[in-house]
Order: sequence, then structure tokens, then C-alpha cells
Amino acid sequence: MLVTILARVVPSPGDFDRARAIAESIRQRAVDGGDFGALADKHSDDLSSGPGGELGWFRAGEMSPAVEEAVRSVGAGGIAPVVDGDNGYYVIKVLEHEEQRVAALDEVREDLRDYIYGTKAEDAYAELMAQLRSEIYVDIRTEREPVGETP
Repeated sequence: MLVTILARVVPSPGDFDRARAIAESIRQRAVDGGDFGALADKHSDDLSSGPGGELGWFRAGEMSPAVEEAVRSVGAGGIAPVVDGDNGYYVIKVLEHEEQRVAALDEVREDLRDYIYGTKAEDAYAELMAQLRSEIYVDIRTEREPVGETP
């Protein structure tokens, strides 16, 4: 589980340096014991994060290579070095690491049920649409003709 702060960059001369300096300053306050959640609420421009900068869990390969490298470089509770992102600079705190493993059936039962239901619903919808296409006749006319009159 991760929490994050984004110091957004609005490109103009010197903005990248200033944004990085802001991100480094915020990171240092967090490293020095500042409340990361409060810092995130006050300073982050990341619209994808929740209260306190919370992003939730990520699987390997779901983050950019730079973010993954930074996350792997620190242990649980650690604050990664500032990461250069597409939209600015990220300050990332790793709350927990969970090793990749094969999940037990009880852990994924609900996800599997939702997946199977979704697949069956898609199949049923496709079958219904095919049946309706074969039963319903639609006459598409290029010129506007009065209803009830035949040419």
C-alpha cells in the first residue's frame, strides 16, 4: 500500500527546478517525522489519490519503472527518493510491501465470481443482440419520405 504527494509542474523556465525543490523539501519534512498524510493533504496536486495521499495497492508492472524502482528501494514505512513523473515530482511513502504470490481461493473468490458473472453477462448480451438483429427489420432511407406513403 502506498501514499503519495505530487508537486505538480506547470512548465515555464525554472519551474522544474522549483517543483523538485518543493518536493525535496516536503520529503525531508516527512523523513524528519512530519505527518505524511497531513503533508499530502496540504501540498499534493495528485487528483488520483485519496485523503492523506492514499493510492492503495499496486501489482508489479502497474507503475512506471521509475516509481517501481523507488518503491522497491525502501522498506515498509520508508520514504522513497523523489521520483520524476509525467506530471511533476512524487514523494512516496511505502506503507506495506506484500510479496508476489499465488492467492488462495478464498482471497479471490469474490473477484472470480464477478469476473464469471461479467463474462456470462457479456455473452448473453451478444447472443440477445444477434437474435434481435435477425428478427428486426430496419429500413434506413437516405431521403426524408412521408410516413405511410410508398414511393
